[in-house]
Amino acid sequence: MIESVPELFDLVTAPLLTLAGTTLVGGGLFAELQSATALAGDGGSMVFGLWLAVMGAVGVIGGAKVVRDAVTGQLS
Repeated sequence: MIESVPELFDLVTAPLLTLAGTTLVGGGLFAELQSATALAGDGGSMVFGLWLAVMGAVGVIGGAKVVRDAVTGQLS
């Protein structure tokens, strides 16, 4: 029984990490879309648009890394 605990832990955490990574990617894409709106001049400011663009890129890259590591089982 005690030998199966690490496998059970991986079985539980992999889907949760995949969900977290997918949420990060979705939030990053949403921030990118909002930055495009702010940079287009539709009532937004240039600094806020650039900040959203950077944060969106960080979210997409971070989420993709979490999903990749969770799926391949390399996340420790």
